[in-house]
This record gives sequence, C-alpha cells and structure tokens, in this order.
Amino acid sequence: MAKLIARGETREAARLRARHALDHFPILGIRTNVPLLARLLTHERFIAGDLDTHLLASEAAALLPEDGEPSADARAVADALRGVPAAGSGAQPSIADPWSSLRGARV
Repeated sequence: MAKLIARGETREAARLRARHALDHFPILGIRTNVPLLARLLTHERFIAGDLDTHLLASEAAALLPEDGEPSADARAVADALRGVPAAGSGAQPSIADPWSSLRGARV
C-alpha cells in the first residue's frame, strides 16, 4: 500500500510533480490505480480545479480504460512466473514441479 503526496509552490507545480512521480512509478505485475491517477492528473476538469465528489462517475468514459486487459508488462511477468518463454524466443515452456526439487529431502 502506498500514498503519493506532491507539494509545490502552486497547485500546478504540485500537479506536475505528481504526474512525473506516477510516470516513473516502478510497479510491474500487479494491478494498481496508477494509470487512473495519471489520467486524472491530465484531465481538463482536474487541471481547472473543477472538482466534485462525482468527478469519477461523470467522467468515467475519459478516465477509465476501455478494456480490462492487463498491460504487456503484467502479461510478461505473469508468463515468466508460470515458466512460459518470451514470445519469439523459440524456447520450450518449463513447468515448475515442486516435487522434483524435493528429491533426497527428508520430510
């Protein structure tokens, strides 16, 4: 869990600092709301300060992604964890078998 707080001499300076931080947020493989926050920070109503408690609902078409597909980075991480080789590598998938690594172990 994380919280982003950006300060600046003006609201615009703080908004730009927050946008820069979100653009360089190194999170891969898990779903976050970073893309939503990045879109929010560039939305004309947010920039203008025209905010209310219904902003997300009234601007959902502009703020929410059209599909729920995971990013290419998220798919690559998921594939790597499952032992699926990268596309075009020519390698065969490896299936992780926890029982193979326990040979000779006393339980």
